[in-house]
Amino acid sequence: MKLKADKKPAQAQSLNLPSDHAVAALKALLAQVSAIKLREVRIECSAPSRELLIVAYVDVYQHSHTLVCAVKESDDPENVSDALAELRYRAAELPSHATPVFIAPRVSAAAQALCSGSHAGFLDLEGNARLHLDDVFIRQRMSFARGHEPMAAQREGEELAGVA
Repeated sequence: MKLKADKKPAQAQSLNLPSDHAVAALKALLAQVSAIKLREVRIECSAPSRELLIVAYVDVYQHSHTLVCAVKESDDPENVSDALAELRYRAAELPSHATPVFIAPRVSAAAQALCSGSHAGFLDLEGNARLHLDDVFIRQRMSFARGHEPMAAQREGEELAGVA
């Protein structure tokens, strides 16, 4: 398996959600299903908006499939709607069937509904996900005990602690 996620566009450096975390979360999600084989991951900038995209090439029961993922810092409805429009545009450019996926540090219930209504998957760094690939459906929902912070918040705290 050859991954090309090591070369990032300059814009990837400026995001609060590092592309490395988004790629790692996507790879971890896909690894949970033995029918899905990850072939390649690329980090690209989309043509019209110059936004960061992750394009993952997978095999599902030996059928090729492409995931086109928008990585965003926020899950506010306007941001999600813009990302979904960009993903539809990008997916239409690809020769094979592509599934749009919205990735953010946290994806609210409202953002999840927007993704579902647009037939797009979602993934966040708190462990929540919904993804439909041919005959495979992944739904993951994380809940946290009181007093326990989500992983994304813990990571931010660790990074900030190193700066201070």
